[in-house]
Amino acid sequence: MGLRPRDFKSHASTIPPRPRETGRLRPGPMANRFVPGRQEGAPRRRLCALRWRRGTTDLENVSQTYYPSPMPTRTALPPHAPPPAAPPPHAPPILARARPALALGPGAEFARGRVHELCGPARRTLALLLAGRLEGAVLWIAPDTGARALNPAGMAGLCAPERLIIAAAQPDRKVLWCLEEALCSGAVPLVVAELAAPPGLTPMRRLQLAAEASGRTPTGLILTPEAGGAPGAESRWHLAAAHTEGHTRWLLERRRARMAPPAAWLLEPGSAAPVLTP
Repeated sequence: MGLRPRDFKSHASTIPPRPRETGRLRPGPMANRFVPGRQEGAPRRRLCALRWRRGTTDLENVSQTYYPSPMPTRTALPPHAPPPAAPPPHAPPILARARPALALGPGAEFARGRVHELCGPARRTLALLLAGRLEGAVLWIAPDTGARALNPAGMAGLCAPERLIIAAAQPDRKVLWCLEEALCSGAVPLVVAELAAPPGLTPMRRLQLAAEASGRTPTGLILTPEAGGAPGAESRWHLAAAHTEGHTRWLLERRRARMAPPAAWLLEPGSAAPVLTP
């Protein structure tokens, strides 16, 4: 007698059918979260297999076993809660610290601790006028040309000759080296250097850093011929004679400055200080 297919019972008939919903609400701690069946297919199949092996259809117990930690919920503020505090006002801007200045007169000021450029036919006269406004020794660095750099008799009324320390250097690069070392030391309040041509930007930056590094605000003056043109100088001043009959005066021009516009004055020697007339 032959066997027929209906005599064999398939073992698959004892497996509970798989839920067909495409999405469901998970009971238990995750009850407020909708889990789509397509996106979480693998965890859902594993959940059904656990349900069959354990012999229970209680989704509560199965979900607690499979997802032991509850999902954090967002807490809402009570209706009477005050609004968040306004951000603190912006801090006041930090203003640049004012530098001490060496003034010839109202408006004609030279910042201390910086290097300035003096040019024009009467540039040495301007340097001596500034030296007369300071106290202490003045270092004057000049090229070693064999001739006297300054005439003490011509300095009368501008600066006392005994205050000057004159140093002679052979090439221009030695003059710049002496100027840099003097500014670094801060031993004298004013250092003057005569140059045959305006220096480049790199030497000027070194000089400015040297003047700031000493901490004693020494002022540096470089004397350049003709119209000057040293890049990186704090300011550029031009002085030329403007004498008339019976009057000794000069034309002072501020041609470039970082913190001030160009300006011009008529400078006349005075008993206590030079007199500037715009």
